[in-house]
Amino acid sequence: MFYGCTIVDASEAFVIIENLSPHCFDSMFEDCKFLTKPLNVFSKNLAVSCFENMYKSCISLTTAPELSYKYLINRCYAYMLSGCTSLREPPI
Repeated sequence: MFYGCTIVDASEAFVIIENLSPHCFDSMFEDCKFLTKPLNVFSKNLAVSCFENMYKSCISLTTAPELSYKYLINRCYAYMLSGCTSLREPPI
């Protein structure tokens, strides 16, 4: 969706979804080299690969998204933060 974009801060946006669909945020911000803060996504239920590759290669991302789900689904976070070399702290 925003592959390679110049967005710097996505943290002011809030996405609230009751049930996520498979692959719904897959690669959404991949290779957005200027992104420093992640999107806030809140949902009751995860889906297969829903956040896979979401921030892959976002080399300026300094803040990880909150990962507070109690039950995980197959590949829901696969490679989500792969290549995010500027993260200061791991996701919580």
